[in-house]
Amino acid sequence: MHLFLVIGNVGQHHGAWREPDSGIELADSIDFHAEVARRAEAAKLDALFIADHLAMLGREAHAPAQ
Repeated sequence: MHLFLVIGNVGQHHGAWREPDSGIELADSIDFHAEVARRAEAAKLDALFIADHLAMLGREAHAPAQ
């Protein structure tokens, strides 16, 4: 069995960032992601996947290419 961790920028609940201690201000910090990677390695996980978008998805994300 292989175990891996998937990291998204706001977590699994899209309203979770509203919690006072959510740490959302760290979501685009390289230090945050490095710490998560260290913890995943210490837990002997096989892989770590970081979502490839660190942006707010709004109407612009769904607009046709210019």
